[in-house]
Amino acid sequence: VAVRMIQLLDPQPGEAVLDMCLIAYADALPVSVVMRGCSAKRFLGLAEKFATMGSFTAALRDYGVTDYWRRSTDITARMPTEAEARLLQQSRLTPVLAYAGEDVDADGTVISCQIGCFASERVVVTV
Repeated sequence: VAVRMIQLLDPQPGEAVLDMCLIAYADALPVSVVMRGCSAKRFLGLAEKFATMGSFTAALRDYGVTDYWRRSTDITARMPTEAEARLLQQSRLTPVLAYAGEDVDADGTVISCQIGCFASERVVVTV
């Protein structure tokens, strides 16, 4: 996961990357787990702001990012890793919908990337 995230973010040599592991719930059941990464230099303190505000979009406004959009999302089905199955509270024999995506700001600069998965029996993905 970390290698793919680094490839999506394309940081400068030696630049730190902030990784956040997020689990989304619906009706008290986990429906997704995602690793979200962004530039630790550009977004210093973002994890704390996100924890306080509860919204990635709201937290980004404190860094001057007033709008952003998803440039790409790749979705595939696969079996979950042991950690994913545990976090999603599901069997390792139940497939997940895995995805990788990147968000860009108004200048087209990648501001974050996500690599995660959905519990396939608990979600519907509409594209």
